[in-house]
Amino acid sequence: MTPQPPPIPDNVKGQTRRVGVEIEFAGLPPRETAKLVQSLFGGELEVISAHRLKLKNARWGDFGIELDTQYAHPDHERLDAEAYRDSEWERMRQDFHARTRELIGDVVTGLVPTEIVCPPVPWNELDELDALFDALRRHGAKGTDASLLYGFGLHLNPEAPASSSTTSWPACAPIC
Repeated sequence: MTPQPPPIPDNVKGQTRRVGVEIEFAGLPPRETAKLVQSLFGGELEVISAHRLKLKNARWGDFGIELDTQYAHPDHERLDAEAYRDSEWERMRQDFHARTRELIGDVVTGLVPTEIVCPPVPWNELDELDALFDALRRHGAKGTDASLLYGFGLHLNPEAPASSSTTSWPACAPIC
């Protein structure tokens, strides 16, 4: 789909406005999703935790891929290695916490959405994400209509337009 130009196509620096895109779905775990995104947009895969990954230096920047619930990821405040560095009990507690969160993620995969947070994409390149949507469908990603339990979103967060004395709310109109 070819995106339609926004009323004001440039940002305050005179550059093409960009759009933050967040995609939610079920049916594909984060690691498999990250490899799929990498196959399309390049980059180096970084595993942050079992259900949270980052694709660094990919097309447009860094992608975040994760299960969209805080309970599937270790709480880094609880894992502060400096707090009790010499305590065997604390190391065991931290390991238990991390493994428990990983198990929670394993259990809720398929019920809780996987989320792809794209780096800001120039509005005139948004159609390049169509390949990602097609690949997600081919690999079994499921949308809201697949279950009564699902309610996923596609979030578009446009960059602010260049401002002038005539700029008004219509300038923030959808750009695709």
